[in-house]
Amino acid sequence: KECLNKYHNITHTEMRKRYKQTNGNIDYTITLDKLIKRDKNICHICGQECNLEDYTYQNNTFIAGNYYPSIDHIVPLSKGGTHSWNNVMLAHRICNSIKSDKLKPLER
Repeated sequence: KECLNKYHNITHTEMRKRYKQTNGNIDYTITLDKLIKRDKNICHICGQECNLEDYTYQNNTFIAGNYYPSIDHIVPLSKGGTHSWNNVMLAHRICNSIKSDKLKPLER
C-alpha cells in the first residue's frame, strides 16, 4: 500500500509538471509566501483565513492540514491553465481539493 501511494504521488507530480510545461511559460516567481501576502492570507474559495500552522510531520514527511494554504489555479492546469500570477489564488488545502479541476470555485 505504501509503495502504491508513493507511485501515485510521483505519477501525479510528473503529470502536473507536464501540464505546466505544455500550457505555456511557467512563472517561477510564484511562491506560497508571496501569494499569502498578495491575497492577505484569505482563501478565495470560502473567504476564511488560512492557517500556516496547520501541519504535522509523520516519519519526517510534511503533512499539510485542511486549513493550510495552497496555490489554486483558477483555470486548472489540466484544463489548459497556466502557472502565472493572473491564474493563481490562495486557497485552503481542503477547499482546493474539493474544487479539484473544476473551473469555478465553490459557492460561498
